[in-house]
Amino acid sequence: MSHFTKVDTKINDLVCLKKTIEELGYKYTEGKDKAKVYVRGWNGNQEEADLKIDTKSSYDIGVKVKDGGMCEVFADWWGVESHAGFKQEEFMQKLRQRYAYNKVSSEVKKQGFTLVEDKVEEDQTIKLVVRKWS
Repeated sequence: MSHFTKVDTKINDLVCLKKTIEELGYKYTEGKDKAKVYVRGWNGNQEEADLKIDTKSSYDIGVKVKDGGMCEVFADWWGVESHAGFKQEEFMQKLRQRYAYNKVSSEVKKQGFTLVEDKVEEDQTIKLVVRKWS
């Protein structure tokens, strides 16, 4: 019986996701040449993934790239919480917010803007100020 639970995301840029994972202080392993990596769960269960995030416990977090490039994040969240010490909601909130920051930063640079300022508000929203010189 599998205890893995998936979380659909709007994440579709694997390069940006890998940068985000590193910035959040995690290490990841990626399958090479279409090979998969295996995410560990309860009682030795394993699930195939394109990317495995190390939680420094006996439980991992996995990422699968679905058709169309969208990413699905999954784990045995009970095991992650009880062994790595953080909850699914906390992890996904940090991942989504940092990914959005990195994605927006990347896209505005592609359009010729410069990031002038970023500020975290009291409610944890991030305000970005960009400028473009013509």
